[in-house]
Amino acid sequence: MDRVYEAAERLAAAQQEDLLDIEPTPGEELERARVNLERWYERHDNAITGIEREAAWQRITQLTNRIKQLDEQVANSPPEAPPENDHPLCITREQVAHHLASLATLANNSEDQGKHLITSLINHHGLTVTLTSEHPAQE
Repeated sequence: MDRVYEAAERLAAAQQEDLLDIEPTPGEELERARVNLERWYERHDNAITGIEREAAWQRITQLTNRIKQLDEQVANSPPEAPPENDHPLCITREQVAHHLASLATLANNSEDQGKHLITSLINHHGLTVTLTSEHPAQE
């Protein structure tokens, strides 16, 4: 049970990291572009040389065009749905134990149900089965 619990914790942590790696929404990208635009205006205003001023102005032009695109995109897109779950994914040892007990009960109900369970785990959940010559110890 401990191995399954540790694997479930690793899987939940990986899924949480995946959620954090999601690309920004158009609204978030728009906000970032506006902040960057303000910075580039400051750079332009504080530029010492004409080259710095020209480079800043080119970036201001690029950001202004991008903001226009994002404004249109945000205006034409449906409202953003709130995140489904702001809480980190977590699982308790008791949940793992209960789930394993349920699987054992299902597998032991009848030979057909056990075969169906294993087939389903292989086909739908990537279970791999390795045959060994060792026999588990009887308790």
